Amino acid sequence: MVPKRARLRSVTVYGSFVGSVERLKLRLEEEEEEEEKEKEAEAKAKAKAEAEAEAEEEEEEEEEEEEEEEEEEEEEEEEEEEEEEEEEEEEEEEEEEEEGKKD
Repeated sequence: MVPKRARLRSVTVYGSFVGSVERLKLRLEEEEEEEEKEKEAEAKAKAKAEAEAEAEEEEEEEEEEEEEEEEEEEEEEEEEEEEEEEEEEEEEEEEEEEEGKKD
């Protein structure tokens, strides 16, 4: 038979060992949870940055399209003005010719 004191000691040592193992398991679980949270936060930050970059790119594209449209409108207006000027010049020439014929 094992003396009572030796049995208590072995139970105490075993209990300490089991307690240490449990604490290590808990610490590992906490570290894993922290790593998971960090990864999620990084993924969210990355997704947010990508979304912002995409939104900025779309905004730039829209601005470019607007500028192109404005340029096209300006060109059309200039062409219309030139046509009007040509028509006016032709009318003036016709009027001058008619006046020249009357004289």
